[in-house]
Formats: sequence, structure tokens, C-alpha cells
Amino acid sequence: MTTFLKNLLTTLACALLAGCATVPGLGGWREEVQLHDGRTIVVHRSQTYGGLHEINQSAPVRSQEIGFTVPETGKRYHFESEYSEDVGRANLKIIALHVKDAIPYLVTTPNLCLAYNKWGRPNPPYVIFRHDGQEWKRISISELPPEFKTINLMVETKNKEPRAGMLGLVSTAEVRQANKSLPQKEYKEILRGAMQETVGGCSVLIHTNDGWEGLMFFKTRGSLEACRDYCRQKTVTNESCPCDALFMGNGKS
Repeated sequence: MTTFLKNLLTTLACALLAGCATVPGLGGWREEVQLHDGRTIVVHRSQTYGGLHEINQSAPVRSQEIGFTVPETGKRYHFESEYSEDVGRANLKIIALHVKDAIPYLVTTPNLCLAYNKWGRPNPPYVIFRHDGQEWKRISISELPPEFKTINLMVETKNKEPRAGMLGLVSTAEVRQANKSLPQKEYKEILRGAMQETVGGCSVLIHTNDGWEGLMFFKTRGSLEACRDYCRQKTVTNESCPCDALFMGNGKS
């Protein structure tokens, strides 16, 4: 059996199982990215499918990857938004790449409400990473250089990946056109100030040993100590336990 045929069969198996990585050379697509200084670089993106979804719905994006080379140094970088059981799909959507002084920055956004709560309900709704030369480190919006303004990667990629070698790369004009139809203002440009409305309509959820629970499960405990006991029962960390915020100062203790 030839190598090409083996890769093809593996790709088909992955598509059916919706759970394994893209086969190099067959999956993924190339995308043009215009940086803040006008330079354009080409990145490689890929994704797999699988995870939590209703029976009558298609599988979500299970993982998403991006690889690129910084022109000044020729150094190659890779980032993956991975699947996790608590979210049931890829944690983050990769929406922007910028480079300054040969240092790459990635702007991502939580992938729906479970991920939004998992990543601390950021407002504006971005999870931002800077590469320190060894690994990707999360940074705050205030640490993102102010000259970075554009959402320069295709945001909604589910079932929209071009076939490698047939459609070639996605141009910057096509990226802008694809993002233009998205109504969310956080996808129009990189926001710096907090949004007034609840991001995506996502209510506050707490991750427990039984999954995710809304604040009402904690409010109905009736007192601060009972609420704290509930956090311990549900193995909620002190950092994530909402009881102090719910009960301190409201006359109940």
C-alpha cells in the first residue's frame, strides 16, 4: 500500500470518527494574514471535529491549530486550541495573529458559554497569548500592544476549510469578507474596553464534580456557611466558589 493511500485512508477514518488530528499534507488550509505594519505572512490552519452536540446537529470543532513562521527570525511557531471534557469541544477560537519585535501574539476567544466561564469570563471576551521564546503565556488585554487593532484571521471556520491544493490559500480580502458578515462587535476589531452587555448572553456557570451549575444552586443554600459547604461537597475550588460574592454584605451569614 502506498504512503498516499495510507494517508488517505487515515484521513477518511478521522473524518468518520471525528476525533483524530489532521494528517500532514492533506488536511488544513493556508491563510494570508496582514499584520499591523502592513506586512503579510501565510499561516497554516487545521481543525478536527467531534465532541458534545445534539443528535440532530453536526459535530463541533474538536481542536484547532495554527502554525506560522516569523519573518525576522525564521522561527516556526505552533498553537493548538485543544479539546477538553469540561467544555466538550475546542476551548478557544483563534481570531488574530500579530507580531512585534519578532514576538508573536495570538488573540483567541472562548468557544461558547462553557469555555467563556472556564476562562474567567473575560471582558472584552478575549484570551490572549504571547510567546516568551519557550512557550505561550496568557497575558491581559492591557499587555497587548495598542497598535494591534485588527481581527485578521477567519473567525468562523466550521465546515469552511478550503481543500488544500485545490482552492489554494485564503487571501486577506477573503478573510475580511468572511468576517464582515459576523454581527458581534468583538469580531469587527480588537476591543479594548469592557462590553456593557453580557457576552454572548452567557450566564455565570460554576464547574463542579457533576459538571456545570448555575448560581441559583449556590444561592438556594440560604447562608454563607451552607453555601461554602456546598462548594466543598461539589469540590469547587476556593477561587471559583461564588459564595462570598453571593452572601457577604447582604445580611446573611
